[in-house]
Amino acid sequence: MAESLIPVFCKCSKCGGTGRAPLRARLARTLAAMRGMDDITMQSLYRAVKEPDIGPTAIARRLEELMRLGLVTRRRVGDIWVYKPVDT
Repeated sequence: MAESLIPVFCKCSKCGGTGRAPLRARLARTLAAMRGMDDITMQSLYRAVKEPDIGPTAIARRLEELMRLGLVTRRRVGDIWVYKPVDT
């Protein structure tokens, strides 16, 4: 089954200068789960997403993709990365 695409504002070069690019539904769900959370770690997001058949590695890859699109930032706190959605 093909995954639906949701247009979102992004800060990468994939939009051709329009400021909007399609965002896969799984990335949109991950980003939506991050809204309202504080001090988001990969493990806390993994517990919050609650999708069947995905593991922590899938969440880590989604976070990498969201960072590449400029929708998420991260900072280091000790040995842990803490993520935050960018206000768009």
